[in-house]
Amino acid sequence: MRYRINESDQRPAYMQLYYQLRDDIISGMYGNGSRIPSKRLLASETGSSVITVQHAYELLEEEGYIESKERSGYFVIYRSDNFVSFPAESPEISPGSAGSRGKTAFPFSTLAKTMRK
Repeated sequence: MRYRINESDQRPAYMQLYYQLRDDIISGMYGNGSRIPSKRLLASETGSSVITVQHAYELLEEEGYIESKERSGYFVIYRSDNFVSFPAESPEISPGSAGSRGKTAFPFSTLAKTMRK
């Protein structure tokens, strides 16, 4: 069994599957164009429902890791050069620098007012 759902994990089962599959896709276990396990096979392997697996696959599809082909299954479309990586930590803006408003430059109060309208 390659994929497992940990009952003691706080995350929902579909998120656990999502992260496991995503990590395998990123690491190259499933290359571009390769087929990933079917929903039914993965559901029986993990002891979860097909709906749980489907939800994980939908997240992967929305984020551009896989695509669904009708009556054929799910195929990897991930290529590392298609994704932009962001630094783990953003540089801190000093309060005295030009154009800065301290640590939070985004006008959250304006956004909140707009959303309420």
